[in-house]
Amino acid sequence: MTFSLDVKVPTANRQKGLTSARFDENLLLIATKHYFPLAIDLNFGYSIVGSPPDEHLKNRFLGGLALRYGLSERWRLVGDIFGQSRESKGEKNEANFQIGFRFRPGLPVFFDAAVGRSLLPSGTRIQGTLGMTWSNSLKF
Repeated sequence: MTFSLDVKVPTANRQKGLTSARFDENLLLIATKHYFPLAIDLNFGYSIVGSPPDEHLKNRFLGGLALRYGLSERWRLVGDIFGQSRESKGEKNEANFQIGFRFRPGLPVFFDAAVGRSLLPSGTRIQGTLGMTWSNSLKF
C-alpha cells in the first residue's frame, strides 16, 4: 500500500492568469496485490481544490483499477480503467480505459505504450500514452 499527499503552492502571477492564487491538496491511496503472473493496482484519491471566488471549482474524487499480466520475462500486457468527478458545475465526469504493452530490456528501464478511449460520450474519443521509466531499484 502507498499513500501520497501532494500540495500545490501558488507561486505564479495571478494577474497574468497563471495561478488560482490558492493551495490545492491531493490525497492518493494505491493498493497493489500480485497473483503471479497477474498484478492488480487499485487507486482512490481526493483533490481539495482552492477555488477562486469567481470560478466555483469543485473538489474531485478519482479512482482507478490497473492490471498487469506477464506474457514473458520482458513483456507485460497492461490495462486500466479510471475516472474523476467533474471539475466544476456544468462539467461532465470523466471515465476512460486504456490497454497496451510494457517492455523491459536488460537495463533498469522499461518502455510502455497504450491506447484507449473514453467510456462516456462527453469524453476524449481516442487517447494514447507512450512512456519510459528509469530506476536503479526498479521491480517489474
